[in-house]
Amino acid sequence: MKEYESLTKFWKDYDFDNKGIHKDDKCEYLLNNSIYASSYNDYMLKYKNDENYYKYHFHSGLLPCPYGGNLINSKIFLILLNPGFDDSDYKFEDDIEFKNEMIKNLKQEPMDFPFLALNPKYKESGGFKWWTKKLNPLIKRLKSKYDYYNSLKYLSNTVGNLEIIPYHSKQFKPNSALLRLESIRLTCNYISHLLNDKNKLTIIMRKVDYISDILGINLHSLKKENLIVFPTNEARAAHLHKYTDRIMKFLGK
Repeated sequence: MKEYESLTKFWKDYDFDNKGIHKDDKCEYLLNNSIYASSYNDYMLKYKNDENYYKYHFHSGLLPCPYGGNLINSKIFLILLNPGFDDSDYKFEDDIEFKNEMIKNLKQEPMDFPFLALNPKYKESGGFKWWTKKLNPLIKRLKSKYDYYNSLKYLSNTVGNLEIIPYHSKQFKPNSALLRLESIRLTCNYISHLLNDKNKLTIIMRKVDYISDILGINLHSLKKENLIVFPTNEARAAHLHKYTDRIMKFLGK
């Protein structure tokens, strides 16, 4: 479909060697609020002792994470604002094998664990710790049929995520200048496509009002069988517990 082709083509054209902000995403606000470190040691030397930098800026020295999982085959899509940040992100990207796995997912090449954050090989990564905690209700439910490893593998092949803003940060305040980014336009086009696909369950987990504004849709009032929107008072924690039965039913489990 055109939305998939446009989104993946954009990221296949990314400079994987030098990283940084995508060449078609550059805007003054983003450039002025980003920091670049070429490695874990470089990050520790330049920024670790200055909270203003490592906590409130985008980390353009890390590979962007606009999506995770297989965009075609996944049945469940979790929508978030942007990938978070942990010091260990730099450590793991210093590992060439891990970096290459991330690039394969950006290019949407075949992988055993397309949702890389669920690969137990990288269980010490910040992504693994965060996502396995969020998905723990599903993992527990699947363990009646699979062991832990295969529960993760199953979810890695059936669950995907999309980040409205693809660049890592620990915190940031949404700014209207970011809405002009080409990556955001393409991601939102794909989300709009998902909302019209009855075979895909879309779950808006955080910043619902902001994402509604970007999409031009009042997600709170949109009633669809294939859409779960977290209420504002639940979005910060974004726990899936109360939606587990609905998600498992959608998966046929």
